[in-house]
Amino acid sequence: MDFDSQNGKVQFDCISLSQIRADCEIDTYVMKNIPAFIEEDFMLSAENYISQIEYEMVSTQWLEGTTYYTKEWKDVDKDIKSNQSLGLESRKTSYFKNILPQEILSLDSDLKKAKSIYYHLQRKLKWNRRLQIFKDYNVKKAFESKTGSLAELNTILLNTLKAQGFNVEMMLLSTRKNGLATKLYPSLSEFNYMIVKLNINDQSYFLDLTDKFKKFGELPFKCYNQYGRVFDFKNSSYWQDLIPKNRLAYKKDIYYDLKEDVIQGKARFKSDGYINQSKRLKYFRDKEAYLKSFEKNETLELLNYEGKNFLDLEKPFIETISFEVEPEEIGEDIYFNPFLFNEFEKNPFQLKERNYPVDFGKLQEYKTQITFEIPEDYDLEFTPEKKLIKTYDNSVVVEINMSKKENKIVLTRYIYINKITLEANQYQNLKRVFQAILDVQNNTILVLKKK
Repeated sequence: MDFDSQNGKVQFDCISLSQIRADCEIDTYVMKNIPAFIEEDFMLSAENYISQIEYEMVSTQWLEGTTYYTKEWKDVDKDIKSNQSLGLESRKTSYFKNILPQEILSLDSDLKKAKSIYYHLQRKLKWNRRLQIFKDYNVKKAFESKTGSLAELNTILLNTLKAQGFNVEMMLLSTRKNGLATKLYPSLSEFNYMIVKLNINDQSYFLDLTDKFKKFGELPFKCYNQYGRVFDFKNSSYWQDLIPKNRLAYKKDIYYDLKEDVIQGKARFKSDGYINQSKRLKYFRDKEAYLKSFEKNETLELLNYEGKNFLDLEKPFIETISFEVEPEEIGEDIYFNPFLFNEFEKNPFQLKERNYPVDFGKLQEYKTQITFEIPEDYDLEFTPEKKLIKTYDNSVVVEINMSKKENKIVLTRYIYINKITLEANQYQNLKRVFQAILDVQNNTILVLKKK
């Protein structure tokens, strides 16, 4: 939108300080009929899209001379290096040289050693929920007390890796809710988070110790906000893209068997990538509430739950459950919707139009295979149709297939999100695909007719 009007004027002698008078510039900007900005799922911070006017102080001039505030990155690099916290605390490597057990020190593979250091410190240290990036902090005190702020924990990791000869750098970033850090001019105030960048051979790994359920090389979802600034205090700082390497992968194998008017079910859920950390965290925070979440369907009763690889973060999180569910009966016929465990309970895209990009944050895939055992005294009357639903550029693809063999039907549904960011002009197409996902979930009814 354009301004309806804008003007500026100088007001003379508008301010005085210690008998020194100065002029002011008064600027007026007018914009009418500004539409409401409506936030929706899968977006970066609204601050990235809402227009605003910001002033940055360039310099001040007093009797003793002029002070310049706008700097270049080389000036910021120098300021951080001499900073009492970020700069000085990140050079205390000698203290952390002898804190590791011998079994870690004796590892001959750089990657294995780096992973072992990361997991050792992850188990040993606890985050106190503070960030403290630009405030004074003490890594020695934090290590001895086994608790510390974001900056303290990740500086401990930085120093420990550096003490073992690894090539590591500090990286500052702005989280998704905080908005994108500006690249127009150097500004530390844009950053609100700190991580560690580890370089081994030609690979870079981004590390953060604050989350007990994040495996080596994976960050909290909030950190994936396109890019950050890397500092090593020897060379010039630089911008670094920050894109998740691994897909969110969720696979469900569900088996149904009709026994005496009750459907007995078994399911196996395999979570890999970013979803397994979320599920592990929910389980350990409140096990009872987590298990209750399987019973969203009022007719379903959870009978048994088993989890595997709870604490082995290098492996997928695997869950198996057994349950019973009461189908709908009309006369002697059975009606049953097999989609009981769904990733999307509603269409996340509800607006008539959206003028800002869709950002999924990560590539994703959801695979569901449903096997239904048909009793000998029933016939399957209704079977779902095969479908292929996708956006025109294959950014999101949904495949639905059904096969029948003897007394079994196998229904598969695959959802692939192949692109992290989609422009606003794809919104209607995306909205259509997700509505189709909901329609399949809600309207797929298996009809079993009594022979």
